[in-house]
Amino acid sequence: MEANDPIADIPFRVIELPMGAESRFVIVAMIVALGGCGKSDLPDDPLFVGVENLNYADGTKIIQERLQTRFPKGNAEQGLKDFLTEQGFEIRAQANQSASPSRIASLKFGAFFCGSQVRVIWEADAVGRIENIEARYADTGCP
Repeated sequence: MEANDPIADIPFRVIELPMGAESRFVIVAMIVALGGCGKSDLPDDPLFVGVENLNYADGTKIIQERLQTRFPKGNAEQGLKDFLTEQGFEIRAQANQSASPSRIASLKFGAFFCGSQVRVIWEADAVGRIENIEARYADTGCP
């Protein structure tokens, strides 16, 4: 370092903390403070175009309207499943679909902490026809 380097004059100390609950809290707090919590960048897919600058409630409405327009009541459920899979959603497998008509697909993106997610919940009848579709765009929650 040069003699006139102002950074060289700043004393540095290494603080050693045991990796207990307090230390983990400090690390998580630092990650959140440095990275911040908020909406994460949406994937570059047609379903999400124009949603990135909106709040979660308005983004939810747009995503839900797009899905309901593309897959109206009475359409085959398989088309919705294929579309969601192509968009990167993970469809939760159900052991017994006759026990519950609801299905769920989710897509998480952004930071490990404080990312965003889109969930699609739909119901289908016994022959696989869509009854209802709902979407939810929200944060994943912070520790």
